[in-house]
Amino acid sequence: MRRALVVDDEELLRDLLSELLSGAGWAVHVAADAAAALGRLAEGRFDVALVDLHLGGPVDGVRLCRDLREAQRGLAVLLMSGEVDPAAAAAAGAQGFVGKPFQRDELLAALERALVG
Repeated sequence: MRRALVVDDEELLRDLLSELLSGAGWAVHVAADAAAALGRLAEGRFDVALVDLHLGGPVDGVRLCRDLREAQRGLAVLLMSGEVDPAAAAAAGAQGFVGKPFQRDELLAALERALVG
């Protein structure tokens, strides 16, 4: 089973994404901020991290993307935001970007592209 790490400061969105990905066969772990996300990596390897671009707190999604990829080599990271900013994903070294709101199939397709890209 593939493992996903969902990082968003909005609890409702974390819950929604967890339910959506679990329903698609993913093992999902969630984190509300950068520190919690990095702590989750101690629980084992992940296939992909889905990270909000604008996290609350001192570390934004771009920085977290870099930190996650440094902590787990080969980790695919997909940034998400209500602001369409694919350039941020490229600058962070992320494998993709998905704009909020998104449809289930759009998200799953973006995750698949991130895994192969």
